[in-house]
Amino acid sequence: MICRKYIIIYLLLIFSSGAFSQKKIKLVGVKGESISLDLTPKQALEEAIKEAKLNALLEAGVDERIRNMRVMLTSSSNDRIKNNFNEVITSEYGASIILDSIYPEEKSFDKFKHMKVLVRIDVTVLKYKENFDPTFYFEIKHLKEYYYNNEAISFTFTPSKDGYLKIFVLNEKENILLYPYKHPTADYLSDKENYLFKAGVTVAFPIHEAYKPGYTIELEQGKDTESSTLIFLYTKDKFIWTDALKDKEKIIHDRIANISPDRRKVKYFPIVLKKATKN
Repeated sequence: MICRKYIIIYLLLIFSSGAFSQKKIKLVGVKGESISLDLTPKQALEEAIKEAKLNALLEAGVDERIRNMRVMLTSSSNDRIKNNFNEVITSEYGASIILDSIYPEEKSFDKFKHMKVLVRIDVTVLKYKENFDPTFYFEIKHLKEYYYNNEAISFTFTPSKDGYLKIFVLNEKENILLYPYKHPTADYLSDKENYLFKAGVTVAFPIHEAYKPGYTIELEQGKDTESSTLIFLYTKDKFIWTDALKDKEKIIHDRIANISPDRRKVKYFPIVLKKATKN
């Protein structure tokens, strides 16, 4: 759990710069299948859904590089890629996919006792007409992949052009806006909203003195490890947000997908928290 010295609230994004040119394609009953010997039924279903999403993107005529993504998802053991399918598509391929509904899966076993799961899904594919701006990017340094319980997390941010930053933290328990943080009652403990980051200027995080020397993560009681994903969303335009209870990961991804690709840059950083071992 990402911890503050004070109460954390959940946040929902509402973008002020949502109008841009995109094409929405509705697809019904797109098939996906997984075959495995060692996956649980839940994991097999998740893999089948990912395969169906790839098929939907191909059916919608999205970039042929999606075929390479299919190979990557099938052969790679990179959990970040597997667990963040929507994010990878959104940030790399000029399209995003919204899962509208899932039909009941069909399970069977082949002659080798491999479990087969077939699923059908309804989706909306958003194809952007704008291209990504290769000159609009940023660098994150000093952010590690592994931290120990309550270890301070700090990093630096350097953008190529002026813009506005939001940082989200996603894990199994919660999805929060880490920056800019708004305290519910004490404004002096809140980050400055709509701070304009300047091109080429490196900024050290946390910015607010109240949260230095770094953000901290607490392991859930009884766990030895826990995974989180940090999403850095850098935009050319300001956008506003309001408080919302139990913000869902899908909502965050959908809001990101609704920012024109030429107006944003997104990066994803997985973090694994470990329980400190006693000497």
